[in-house]
Parts: sequence; structure tokens; C-alpha cells
Amino acid sequence: MSDTHCKLAQLALNLDMSGMVSPCNVTSHWLQNNNKENFRLNKHSIEEIWNSDSRKELIEAHNSGIKHPACSGCWNTEATGNRSPRQIFNEQLKAVEVLESQPRIFIMKPGNRCNVACRSCNEHTSSSWYKDAYALSESNKEFKEWLEFFYPHRNTYENNIDLENTLQQWQPNIIFWDLYGGEPLLIPLTYKIINVAIETGSSINQKLQIHTNGTVYDPKLSYMFAKFKEVSVAYSIDAIGKKNDYIRSGSSWNKVIENLNLYQNDFSKHSNIKFTIRSTVTPLNILYLDETYEYFSNKGFVIDFGNVVTDHPYNNVQYLPKIIKLEIENKLKKYQPSSNRNKKWSQNFDYLLKFMNYTPANHKLLQNSFIERNNKMDQIRGEKFSEIFPEMHQLLSLT
Repeated sequence: MSDTHCKLAQLALNLDMSGMVSPCNVTSHWLQNNNKENFRLNKHSIEEIWNSDSRKELIEAHNSGIKHPACSGCWNTEATGNRSPRQIFNEQLKAVEVLESQPRIFIMKPGNRCNVACRSCNEHTSSSWYKDAYALSESNKEFKEWLEFFYPHRNTYENNIDLENTLQQWQPNIIFWDLYGGEPLLIPLTYKIINVAIETGSSINQKLQIHTNGTVYDPKLSYMFAKFKEVSVAYSIDAIGKKNDYIRSGSSWNKVIENLNLYQNDFSKHSNIKFTIRSTVTPLNILYLDETYEYFSNKGFVIDFGNVVTDHPYNNVQYLPKIIKLEIENKLKKYQPSSNRNKKWSQNFDYLLKFMNYTPANHKLLQNSFIERNNKMDQIRGEKFSEIFPEMHQLLSLT
């Protein structure tokens, strides 16, 4: 078997909020028709996309030992000395049979409807980002005209009967749903997928993962999730108190914690539901991961901060100035969890150190991109980074 093979690409499709489709959510390599046009789910069937030459060519490259540029995310992760998603899934999915007729794994982002505008996010992923993105764009277009670009994000998955019917037909052979948003608990298709899985009896053989920002509490979820073989709920919190509200604009710390406690009580009644805190790592919160970890580990939660943002240099901790990276490393190395969850901290921290200390080729040119971008965002939102993150602000002043 080739050293570059990818089992996930053989089994999965990633349905993006834009209506475009890729083999997984690590790459933005959009599958295309033979005219080199990106497939879109409001124009093309999911069967056509699954059977496309574009998808088959990528898998053939993997199987032939070719490091396809579409998969640079995994190649770059492996270059840092960390295990990439490709390697992890090759191991986890080793025994899963590949079906030529359909995907067995769906990574779903059925629209960008969201009530929070996280700084690590963007207008493609969250509808609450539109006004900020418009201001940043300095576009000459009127806002309504500018907004037309995002029509597919808002409408591709609304009553897409052909897609829904095909997903229902494929249900018996699907082994895993990975549901994102926007905020998935605000998106109707999320509930349709879950309910159809339950109604068809397929859920008993399926694993489900869902990512939520914690602003929505639904008491029905525990009952629904109990029908699945296994469920992982990733509850997104990036920092503590006012830091989290700054990073996740539109979120309320008190409400998020209130909902967290409700879900913790609901899910504790079902052994098949795993409930974790997921922190997305950016230059905004990396210095404070120790206090976030301490807070939640003392409450009995598993905390995962292996999700590091790589989409833009201003969101990527690899692009921080080297002197700042060193100070972050020195601070976090001193932390020892007071609970018995030291192993999880060590695993996440080792991964993060290898990732952060990798130096991109264009690092020198872009090492100030976080400061520049965040200053613009503060101006637009009327916020002040230095007041919320004084320690990180002081470190950044060293440069």
C-alpha cells in the first residue's frame, strides 16, 4: 500500500456550506466536473459528484505515491513531526469496507447560519460575520449586492429534496456523520439527518459527531443521541469569561456555561454520549490554554485543543514572531494540571508545540499579520484587545 494513501478520501465526502464538495474537511480541493467547474449541490447531484473523475484522480494519486497538492494540510502536518488526519484516519478506518456505490462517511456543513461571529471564523462559515467582512473588504458595492455572493451558503441546503432523498437511500451503509455549521442546532437539515437515521433504524450502527457553540440548548438532544451507536458532542469554548466573549462575538459566557451544565446533566444519563470541550487555537487564546484547561478539567471535562487554525497567517500561531512563541512555550511548560487529566494536556501540548514551532517559508514577511488584522477588527467592533488580553498584549509589544 502506498505511503500516501488516504482511507478517508476513499470513504468520505465533505459537503461545504457553499454547496461545493471536497473529499474531506482538511482540504479545500473542490471536486470538479470535466469542464473544470466546481460541483455545487444546488446544480449537481451527490451521486454525480461521488462518481466524478475529479474524485477518482485524487484517490489514484494517493494510491500511486504522489503527494497531491490538494492535501498540503496533511503533508505540512507530517512535516512538523505530528500525525496528520490522514495518518490517524488510516489507522482508525483500516477495517472499514470501501463501497464504490456511495460514501460511508459524511462531513456536513449544511449552511452558514450562525448567531456568533468568532474571530477565528469568517463570512463563509458564519452569517453573523457578514457586516464585519463587508467592512474589511472595503468594497465599492452596496451591501445587498455584495451579499449576493453568499446566496448558495444560505439556500443550497434549504429543502434540497434530491439531496435529502439520496442521503436517506444511503443511510443503511453510512457509518459516521460529522455535523458542523454555522451553528448546526440552528440548521434544519441537521435535525432531518438525525431523525431519518433514527426512523430508518440506521442510527444504531452509526457514530455521530456534532460541533456546537453552546448558545442553543435543546432538551430533546439527549433522547435523540441515545439512539445512535456512539455520539461525540464537541462544545466549543476558546477561553474563560470575557476572553471567550471577545473571541466569540455574540456569545455570552454565562449562557454558555448555563447550557453546558444542562447538557452535562442530560448526557450523563446515556453511556454512548461523549461530551468534550473543544478549543480552537489561534494567537488570541494560545497563551491562556492553561487556565482554560484548568477550569474545565476541574469540572470533570475532557478538553481538546488539537484544532489549530491554518486558513490565514493572522489566525495561525506558526506566524507569531519567534520571541513570542518562546514566551508562550515557557509559560505553558510550567503548567501542571491539578486534576488527574495530565495525560490529555501532555498529548495536546506536545502536538501544539511541534505545530507552533514550525517556521513557514514566508514567516518573516507575515509575522505581524495577527496584530494588523486584530487591530482592524477592534476598530470595526469597537473593542480593545489590550484590555481583555493584557498579558498577550504586553508580549506583542516586545516586537
